[in-house]
Amino acid sequence: MLKTMKKTLKVLLLLLASLALPALSYAQQNLLVQTTLTTALTAPASPSTGVAPVPYANVVLGSTTGLVGYTLNGTTTINAQNFWVLFIDREEMGVIQVNGLVAQVIRGYNSTVATSHAAGAMVLYGKAAWFYSYDPGTTFAQGGSGVSGGTTCTVAGQFAFPWVNVRTGFEWACSPQTLTYVPWFNNSNNPNNSVDFGVSAAVAGAQPIIAPLFRLSGTNAISSFTIPVGFNATAVGGGQFCIVPTGAFTWTLTNNIADAGTAAVGKTLCFTWDAGTAKFSSSY
Repeated sequence: MLKTMKKTLKVLLLLLASLALPALSYAQQNLLVQTTLTTALTAPASPSTGVAPVPYANVVLGSTTGLVGYTLNGTTTINAQNFWVLFIDREEMGVIQVNGLVAQVIRGYNSTVATSHAAGAMVLYGKAAWFYSYDPGTTFAQGGSGVSGGTTCTVAGQFAFPWVNVRTGFEWACSPQTLTYVPWFNNSNNPNNSVDFGVSAAVAGAQPIIAPLFRLSGTNAISSFTIPVGFNATAVGGGQFCIVPTGAFTWTLTNNIADAGTAAVGKTLCFTWDAGTAKFSSSY
């Protein structure tokens, strides 16, 4: 009897100890940061020229808010998890130091190809673990490249937003409507194969672009669009988003909008970014 009581007490103590430990949360969303490249970058010299490639470079950015240089830890795994990277035109760059708006980087990080980049190019940055080398839902096979497909998700549980495949540059997001990963911006499947992300209300002023395809209600006058992370609205970029109007809202020829008009309820309306004018043009 005494032996049984001691065993029970031991189990209870172990249970209490486990409850005292902090709970692991997998519903943590890490947001990538978007900025632009201030000064153009050239590709490292090719070995065929007889000049050894230079793996390091100084990158001048429009903003470095939150960007952190390399910090050495005692564990290799911790180092890899906390290493910050820049992502420009399908090239990753490992960040060594940050001085003001200048980041010293390792070119061609994570087996990506170091290429030239134009001034004004879109830059995404975050920790290395927040970027992927495959699309969501990809199944891997021994000796094969795998098959890409959709997979279920939760919005809050998307580990990094947006999901960026550094090999293709494709971006993905968890749809609150289907709870599956669907094309986000900078994706060849967008917006034709995009999924409706839900309803938003038209804003009298700056209208957030909540997804590649969404519904918009109300009759307010939109005077500009707020660019979401991952949309390449830069001096050298491009992109498009589409709206299914549920109300006769209007948009005005101001700020980053190139024309004025009124939405027709139920008639899909698309806006395309024109890098030459730095404005959105409507489809009707």
